[in-house]
Amino acid sequence: MHAGTPTTSITSDHIQSSNQPQIFRAQNSPENDEASSFSRDDAASSSSLQGRGGRALTASRSASAKMSTLLNRLEAKKQRIAELRRAREALHSAKADGNNDSRSVTPTEGLEDGRHRSLRHRCETALLLNRGGEWPKADFGTQARMFEMADSETQSSMPADASTQTDAPNAADLTATQDLDEEALLRFLDRVEPQVIATLKENTQSHAFDGYSAVWEEDEKETVCKHTLQHMAFADLQCTSVSWSRTGAVVGVAYGRLDHSDWCSHQGGLAMWNLDRRSVNANKADTALTFPSCVMTCAFHPEVASVIAIGTFHGEICIINTSQSEGKEIVATSPRHASHTEPVTEVAWVSRSWQTVRPQANLVSVAGDGVVGIWNFQSLPTAQLIQLKRIPLRTEYVPQHLRENTVSVDSLLGGTCASLGFGSNAEALVLGTEGGVVLKCNRLPLSSDTQDAHAGVDSFAYQPHSGPVYAAQFSPRVPGMFLTASMDGSLRLYDHLQTSPVLVVEPNCGAMLDAVWSPSRDAVVACSTSDGSVVIFDFVQSRGRPALVLEAGARHAPVYGLAFCGARPHLLAACDGRGQIKVYSLAQQLHFQQPREAQTMRNICQSSD
Repeated sequence: MHAGTPTTSITSDHIQSSNQPQIFRAQNSPENDEASSFSRDDAASSSSLQGRGGRALTASRSASAKMSTLLNRLEAKKQRIAELRRAREALHSAKADGNNDSRSVTPTEGLEDGRHRSLRHRCETALLLNRGGEWPKADFGTQARMFEMADSETQSSMPADASTQTDAPNAADLTATQDLDEEALLRFLDRVEPQVIATLKENTQSHAFDGYSAVWEEDEKETVCKHTLQHMAFADLQCTSVSWSRTGAVVGVAYGRLDHSDWCSHQGGLAMWNLDRRSVNANKADTALTFPSCVMTCAFHPEVASVIAIGTFHGEICIINTSQSEGKEIVATSPRHASHTEPVTEVAWVSRSWQTVRPQANLVSVAGDGVVGIWNFQSLPTAQLIQLKRIPLRTEYVPQHLRENTVSVDSLLGGTCASLGFGSNAEALVLGTEGGVVLKCNRLPLSSDTQDAHAGVDSFAYQPHSGPVYAAQFSPRVPGMFLTASMDGSLRLYDHLQTSPVLVVEPNCGAMLDAVWSPSRDAVVACSTSDGSVVIFDFVQSRGRPALVLEAGARHAPVYGLAFCGARPHLLAACDGRGQIKVYSLAQQLHFQQPREAQTMRNICQSSD
């Protein structure tokens, strides 16, 4: 550029400012700022022209053109300032109307489309200046209405119980409203009887429910000893018998001695533990009673869980009710003139099926004096034990070929054990004796007008053991079958219609002191021995080999008593000659019915024919 060129500073400043963002400050109004700038520029130009007076015409024309450009720019700026004023007024009006209208207001409405973008930037800048530097919170470039938001919740109805109550029905009127047509009833019975009989016969031969057994408790995979009990107050006595209550919660044990050489001078006892309690005291029974002589046997009532019968060495029969207050548990005792003259070896409660035949009889006792006692226990109005009949076991009941020639016909057979039949054998009583004789008595005479006590006794003798018979029991599941265990070391199974045993097992474990059937398995039998073992046979697996042998006796003491729990078939109690009781929980396979088990027992009976 030439040295004489005017308006150099004015042009450069304005050109530079036009390329930079325009920032408006609020100190003075825009009109005053623009006017002051123009006056300064104009004065500078005039003084420059006057100082150089004769410069070329081209330079003057150039200055005039630049002056015109500045004037045009000033006019454009004035128009923009007017537009900003109008935008500010529109913005204030939008604020005033904002409370009534929730939609976004665009202050640039009405402007030309081509200038909308730059004008929007100026409106936002003006709003920032008006609010003291805070950026606007509304987006003026959006034409949509603001979203309306609300919180909502879901509420479920409250549960309520509803029930229906009806009036008690009136008692049915059983009075016949019309005469019964007996002939029509007879024709109906004649028509349906063959179908009913045929269906019943078919059901008896069905195997649909073979192997079924209800599961009430957790099964044991292996046989385990659950409890080891001993009442320390009777530490010098032996356990002679054990029994379970009807519910299976209480186990009762008779304490006495079996090694008497003379008259008994001991005090016997009865101890009972409730195994359903949370904490069982293994060294002290929950209930303990003492008696003047040894207690030789005990048996819980099959219906009343709190009633138990015992037999003593002195021949007495006592009934104990544990629900009575302390000191009054013995509710009935046999009269002295009706008691046995030898130690009582067995007491057995009569089953319901036996009571249908002998309604008054509910207890049977056997003793070494060779007499079977039939008793009636009455609890109301006052408890008393009445003897209905005394039946002597005479040797004449045994056939000649089954008894020793030296035995007198008039002598009595000392009873050692007894068992009442079930079902079709409800009238039967099987007995074991000291001489090894096994005898079954049917239709025992109970009539009070019978002059001879043994008149009418229907007896049946079986092949005897070679030693005293310590256990005899009818099977609760196989009709007509019973077992015997003897001091000769053999376990025998009999069919009540055959004199010879259908199965003889000799495990070589010493003398057999007790034997019991499983209440849930047809083919399972448990035996106790003189060497302290409990031998369990499962005839489905083997007819001669034991399925399990338990060392139940403390220090190999003889195990005198065994008892399965009827209410809980997996529990087996064993008591020994050192006063200790062990309660076992048998493995599942020993108390769950096996397939076709009843058929296995029938095959055993038929194989001996």
